[in-house]
Amino acid sequence: MKKRILFIIILFLTAFGFQITTYAINQNQSVAIQNLLDEACKKSNTPGISVAIVSEKETSFFSSGYSNLDKKIPADEQTIFELASVSKAFTALGILKLEKQGMLSRTDKIQDYLPWLAFNYRGKSVDMNQLTINNFLNHTSGLTNRKHSATIPEGNSPNMLEKTVKNIKQADLAFLPRESHEYGTINYDILGLLIEVVSEKNYEEFMTSEILQPLNLKNTYVTSNEIKNSDSLSLGYRSFFFQPLHYEAPKFRGNTPAGYLLSNSKDLARWMSIQLNQTTDIPNVFTSLINESHQQKYAALLSKDMSYGVGWFMSTDGTIIFHPGRNPNFAADIHLFPKEKIGISLLANNANANPDLVLAIKSILDVDLKQSYSLSRIQQLDVSLTIVTIICSILFLITIGLNKKIRRNLSKSLLKQHLHFLSIMSLSLSVVLLIISIIVLVNHRHIFTWQPYSIATALVSSLLLFSTLFLLLIKENK
Repeated sequence: MKKRILFIIILFLTAFGFQITTYAINQNQSVAIQNLLDEACKKSNTPGISVAIVSEKETSFFSSGYSNLDKKIPADEQTIFELASVSKAFTALGILKLEKQGMLSRTDKIQDYLPWLAFNYRGKSVDMNQLTINNFLNHTSGLTNRKHSATIPEGNSPNMLEKTVKNIKQADLAFLPRESHEYGTINYDILGLLIEVVSEKNYEEFMTSEILQPLNLKNTYVTSNEIKNSDSLSLGYRSFFFQPLHYEAPKFRGNTPAGYLLSNSKDLARWMSIQLNQTTDIPNVFTSLINESHQQKYAALLSKDMSYGVGWFMSTDGTIIFHPGRNPNFAADIHLFPKEKIGISLLANNANANPDLVLAIKSILDVDLKQSYSLSRIQQLDVSLTIVTIICSILFLITIGLNKKIRRNLSKSLLKQHLHFLSIMSLSLSVVLLIISIIVLVNHRHIFTWQPYSIATALVSSLLLFSTLFLLLIKENK
């Protein structure tokens, strides 16, 4: 009898422990997550956010806001968003599948497949024997966002991938191959073209037939042209003076392998379950490929705690695998916690949305319910520069409209002091903003496509204010 009771107690404790480790979401946690998403939409000026959470025990979906503000179409797990750089893991899996089929090796030289591709470093030709496929997978090729993202051409024609890669031919690298690591989205465009050359299929066809269909990802697309129901595709938005405005971003079809696949939370839940080995209805080959993509063997070490490998950032202790993404009018993120068998994805239709929201959701799953939304760095910059724009505009209008009254009420010497002070301040602000623009922006297209409008409005308004004050100062000195 005692043995039977002991056995029952062990079964109970085992079952109870299983429930704790698999994160069955209770009512309080559901309310906390929903409140957090509602707060995130409001604070980030993001019309719609969709989140998926997977564990061994259950899959949960949470959404807030709209995929289309004008039509008031709610965002939910069926809403399709751009995946931004979350796309890279799909492209990397394509490379791994070709390797498994014996059609290439990650250690192969890139020139074995793209013999016309050549780079320079500080004006001298780079030894292309140094550049392997793996250097593009882990961003150690010397191609970086800082130096090379501006070369990605706009366009939606079928040949844009080849055109994008040929645009980078003879580029001057930021560093010699393998000497450093710096993230560069165009690395994955080169991998996309490599897939075309090796498979003898275009990238869209290969990814659909060799990756998406075998994995039964029915709501994941390589291009928006494949989506039959247009209302299922979320519109993209950008913030302008603290309001979300619909923004039809330029098409960069040549950048698809790096950042323009599309999917919804329902499919990302399945994608995360596949990554966590919780899905059994897939071809056996993918189980080994997924496990291979999480290995540190070919990854580039970023610090003692973090590395970048086959389309994923990875903690060196194996506790976190993740990738954030940001396009001109969308944001995305996936965080996997392999040891806890948890995955969380985020899709949003405004680039201002903070991908770190997934970490706040994870804290709620860890029973820390008091979470609040934090502004992303890009939104902090946007808010700051919008305030600068407003202040400079007000000062400009005051200077124009009230300068006669000001001159009557102030002595000439005091007026000059005020004008000197304001001129110096506005000039200093303009110089600072100009420096920010030079650092942040690669070319004029970048500011209107990828960066907050407020960079331009703050710069223009501060220069306008300085010019007006300077002219008044000259007038007073006559």
